[in-house]
Amino acid sequence: HLITTRGRCCLFHPGGRRRKAWDIMGMCFLLYDIFVIPLRFFDVPPSMLLDAMGWATMLFWHADIFMSFSTGFFHQGLLEMSRCQIAKHYAQTWLIFDLIVVSVDWVMIWTDASVQNTARVVRLSKNIRLIRFLRLVRMIRLAKMSRM
Repeated sequence: HLITTRGRCCLFHPGGRRRKAWDIMGMCFLLYDIFVIPLRFFDVPPSMLLDAMGWATMLFWHADIFMSFSTGFFHQGLLEMSRCQIAKHYAQTWLIFDLIVVSVDWVMIWTDASVQNTARVVRLSKNIRLIRFLRLVRMIRLAKMSRM
């Protein structure tokens, strides 16, 4: 449910329909990443579909950061819907990890947009692709959330 009471505008219940729909979308993007990221090691020829899905997944994970700042959580069995407490909890749990993951995406875009034909950039790009596997840890997070 979207909570719109005084001081709690646009906060989401962690078990609400909208949050569950968001988590299902996240699982779909995650499954896509599970299959596509390993393909990147084989220098798959570029395609418009892969480019579009790359942007879509990147934008989703960026939006997920904002969604996480707007989703309540359970603390000692009680629902916490204070925006300040939500931000504090997120900052202490997944925020750093999420920022690292989306930062890697931006580094990938930056390296692909800059001098693409040098061997140094190619090596850097392949090393950064390894780091993108960090996104797979999100499965643990989604599994944890589904138990609540």
